[in-house]
Amino acid sequence: LKKAWDEAAAARGLEGGAAALDPDTRWEVGVSLLGAWGDTQSMERIRAERNNYYRLERALAVVWTTGRTLAEVDMPGARRPLTTSTAPTTTTTVSEDPSQQQQGQDQ
Repeated sequence: LKKAWDEAAAARGLEGGAAALDPDTRWEVGVSLLGAWGDTQSMERIRAERNNYYRLERALAVVWTTGRTLAEVDMPGARRPLTTSTAPTTTTTVSEDPSQQQQGQDQ
């Protein structure tokens, strides 16, 4: 990200690298980098979250290390809508004797 900022400052003829860019320009350069790396969907979503550098840097790291967009990466713990085909079902067997009750999970 810093390299992209330094290059953007140089392209604008500014000395001092990233520090010479105003905050809005730094944000746009970072978000544009995500799009240039191929994740335009995440770029648009993150662009709306102005100055959320944690998300921007995380998205850039995922794309850089995996070569895939965030939508293509199956990240453990990520929230996904449950559908009838993916939602686990729970069955309970009821007995008069509480020690005999069984609970199982079908997938």
